[in-house]
Amino acid sequence: MGTTCFAIRESDLSKSEVAVSYGFFPYSDFKETPNDEIWENFVHGNFDESKEMKGTTTGSFNIMFNHRFNHTWGLGIDFSYAGEKSQWEEHNLKVADKNVFYLSIMPRLKANWVHHKYFVIYSSFAAGAMWKRTKGETHYENLEDANDFIGRVKTRIANEAIFSFQVSPLGIEVGNHIGAFAEVGFGQMGIVQAGLRFRW
Repeated sequence: MGTTCFAIRESDLSKSEVAVSYGFFPYSDFKETPNDEIWENFVHGNFDESKEMKGTTTGSFNIMFNHRFNHTWGLGIDFSYAGEKSQWEEHNLKVADKNVFYLSIMPRLKANWVHHKYFVIYSSFAAGAMWKRTKGETHYENLEDANDFIGRVKTRIANEAIFSFQVSPLGIEVGNHIGAFAEVGFGQMGIVQAGLRFRW
């Protein structure tokens, strides 16, 4: 009596893949860097009245390339973009705003724990560098009278290079050469991300 096995031959598995995804709540939504503190201290230090801060974030837009070396392990590289906008108001008048974008590049290790031709369960870890660009503008008549040196300019641009990572303990793929996937984790690509994947 025969048995059915979900294992498939190594030669039947596609070796390379590219994927695009959108991620919710990337790490940059939660982490402050020195440039954030400088800018916010300037805003709060140069206006007497309390200010209302309004902010929006983009989530993360991700592109991933991966090459499988054997049945389980693969190496690749991930690119991720995220952005945010903040605006401070005083008496319904905009007094300052800040636009930030984050661009990450991270080598990635991927492990396929269950690998059927049309269904994969995997984990992945990526770590690399992030370029953060912050552009802030002030909109207040008396800026030149402010004591803080930042207050003597209308626009401030700052660049930072910081550590970036993504840890995804659980991911699921469905489909063969063209498929969909979703994963949960923590890092710059999002707590939850989902997208499309193409294998060849």
